[in-house]
Amino acid sequence: MKHFYTITALFILLCLPCAAETTAEIEMTDDEQTLFSLINEQRIKSKLPPLIFDAEILQDCREWAEQLHRERRLYHWHGGKENCARGYTTPRSAFLGWRSSQGHNAFLHNRVIKYAAVAEYGNYWVFRGATDKEEYRERKERKIR
Repeated sequence: MKHFYTITALFILLCLPCAAETTAEIEMTDDEQTLFSLINEQRIKSKLPPLIFDAEILQDCREWAEQLHRERRLYHWHGGKENCARGYTTPRSAFLGWRSSQGHNAFLHNRVIKYAAVAEYGNYWVFRGATDKEEYRERKERKIR
């Protein structure tokens, strides 16, 4: 039975980019895909549902990571519900950094997050999640105003 769950988890991880709900023609880079997969593998090990990739969130994560890189500082988007990191050179090192931080690790294991994306620019990493797309857009709109 354990083998069944392992195969099921691998199937889910491999199919995520194919089944992604997208708002535009945008795809994850190899590093983004690796980090997203590491997060979902951890969630599955913790008996949590895997996250669903969302292209709108990806675009926003990329813009935020680029802004952080441009400003050469690390701070959170005012809409909340994200992990940020600086200085990590690989997806695995960023993931392990978040895993070793109590608050960041708690966000990786947040039960209510359903949609998510990760992005990297330079050595700045952003992982953002949302309960639902409407809730995410409302937070984004409040941040913009």
